[in-house]
Amino acid sequence: MCHMLGCEPGHRIINQWSLNLINVLYMKKVDFIKNAKQVIDCFGYWPTFHDDIILAFEVDTIPLSIKLKIESCAKRPGSDDKCFIITLVLRGVIKLDLNSNAENIASVIFDMSFKKNDDCTEVNMDSSTGFCFQAICKEVVVVDVESVNKSNSDSLKSKNW
Repeated sequence: MCHMLGCEPGHRIINQWSLNLINVLYMKKVDFIKNAKQVIDCFGYWPTFHDDIILAFEVDTIPLSIKLKIESCAKRPGSDDKCFIITLVLRGVIKLDLNSNAENIASVIFDMSFKKNDDCTEVNMDSSTGFCFQAICKEVVVVDVESVNKSNSDSLKSKNW
């Protein structure tokens, strides 16, 4: 009976509408991150970075900035194992707290959050292994998003940066 009433197509419309709403909400959540749309265009959403690996963490001193290279793989059903290397730069760092509990071990992200506060952005990264940090900066910028073959992904994880 439901099929005769046309429920099947309606479910698809509702699901697509829900997905579009979720994407809009995610975009609003990170609209203060410059070029965030590049990442959203690749995944269809802004990733949580949970279980992603930090490939590189560089600090420049004048002016103080942080460059992060993160290998991030899609985690939603139907995402076709898409993996990308996302390069983020935290510019105008005002405060940096860096904690490490292990040497020679990959830093696997447990949670990474970005919060806009007046004219600054707070970035918190907690890790499952390796180091974690908290930074307050003037801006966060996506400077590069590079596609990675899933077959090459494991080799990247073992690469010594």
